[in-house]
Amino acid sequence: MSVRLLDSLDDGRVTSFSVSTAPSIANEYDGKWVVREVSNRVDFVLDGCGLSELVEATEIGGLDNQVTPFEFVTVDARSVMAGEAPFEDWIPDTSRIPILVCPCGDLCCGALTVRLSRDTSGVQWSEWAWENHMDPAQPLPSLPVCHFESTTYAETLRDAERLALANRDPMTRVRVRQPGPWWRNIFRIPQERTDADAMLGWLHAEAVIPALGKADGDYADFLINMDSAQTLLAGAASSNGELDRHQRTEAIDALIAVDQSPHRISLPRETLDAVRWHLEHLQR
Repeated sequence: MSVRLLDSLDDGRVTSFSVSTAPSIANEYDGKWVVREVSNRVDFVLDGCGLSELVEATEIGGLDNQVTPFEFVTVDARSVMAGEAPFEDWIPDTSRIPILVCPCGDLCCGALTVRLSRDTSGVQWSEWAWENHMDPAQPLPSLPVCHFESTTYAETLRDAERLALANRDPMTRVRVRQPGPWWRNIFRIPQERTDADAMLGWLHAEAVIPALGKADGDYADFLINMDSAQTLLAGAASSNGELDRHQRTEAIDALIAVDQSPHRISLPRETLDAVRWHLEHLQR
């Protein structure tokens, strides 16, 4: 984001408006499994700059775990974004619209909102805020006032609807089993453990979508590096031995490749922490 861009968006001229995609991260706890899904969500593009990028530079920072109204199959997102229907019935005021909300769909979890105004000259977004309808709204004055042509605004909402429909399925799904044995987790949650057994357990993440054998391109290389590190470290642990110099170098190279890959966002936080924990110990 640049100051020049924000100034130009706030001078009353018409703002170009289109849609693209941005990654959306969802974390779940499924029984004994920790699961992370990465999907593509709609991202609004204002004068060539993605809203995700603009928001990341504000006081609230990145919102990669938030989604737009278009990601909800039970919501008439075009009507919500047009100010014709509320996102939730218990908030009937349609003069403020949610742009990014929690994937659970509850506005009380917090949402990026904006005031929607319409007149004969077009559509305007202004008075951005982060609000949860319990605490006072947090204004975000660094985000721009945007002026859209009515026809462009309606067409872009239709494009957003089509784009969301084409990206319903997750791009990646990775899960990792919470490490045992169970008696070590009696007095603390597994995520608080930093012993070697737990860190080895967190490292053993499993790619579900796509599976290791079905991935391609850079993501396949990423999963191969993960698998290589897992195999080397598990082998040493099972034999109560240590990695030899060649194995240590191979494990370090594989872990560094994982940690530096943009695909690391597909890993559960606990697994990425374990990658860095093993790197630190191997590089001593």
